[in-house]
Amino acid sequence: MKLSNKKVIYLICSLTMVLILSGCWDIKDINHRLLPVSIGVKKVDDQYLVILNIPEPIDGSMETKIVSAKAETVSKAVDTISRNMESDVYLLHVKLIFIEKETAEDGINDIIAGFMRSRDVSQKL
Repeated sequence: MKLSNKKVIYLICSLTMVLILSGCWDIKDINHRLLPVSIGVKKVDDQYLVILNIPEPIDGSMETKIVSAKAETVSKAVDTISRNMESDVYLLHVKLIFIEKETAEDGINDIIAGFMRSRDVSQKL
């Protein structure tokens, strides 16, 4: 059974497509994710200080890690925290968003709009 050149090329292209397009090369393991349960936001000068409360299981007990960053927007601050940590920050499990009183009195439209546009935080907060 002899294959023509066109059939061989078609077979090679098909196998290559199957190998390249299948699989989950961009999936991150749950162990390499940080899942904060609360976020604190405070406006300092023209920047936002974002504080994340991240639970960490250590030796059968639950400890909490507090991390923070400053940036022009809340999203950029969260990205800065992700870059500085060895794991990525996912905000889908956030249950509470704390906004400092003075920041809230100045207006929270930008903060809430940023969370709603980014779709990082669950809408069922």
